[in-house]
Amino acid sequence: MITAAAATELANEHPRWEGGLFTTAVLRALQPKASKPGLVTTHQMFATMKDFMIDEERKYRIAPQTPLIQDLGYSMDGKSIAPVSQGEFVFVSGR
Repeated sequence: MITAAAATELANEHPRWEGGLFTTAVLRALQPKASKPGLVTTHQMFATMKDFMIDEERKYRIAPQTPLIQDLGYSMDGKSIAPVSQGEFVFVSGR
């Protein structure tokens, strides 16, 4: 699960992003790279998003908005404590 901000933070929105900073960061992170189209893992996407958000916060001197990522795990019986998931989502970027 990826969230837009920590519990004590507000999400930043402005016309320069055509909406929210988090949404813009997600869409940018999923854009295919001209030099390297292919697969984007969830953790690669998250790192790219976080870097973009930090850069925007510094550039526009806005309040921090810290995206968070957490593995929700899985449970075969639906009752026990979920261990860490095996694998992750992978996005395929187009050309």
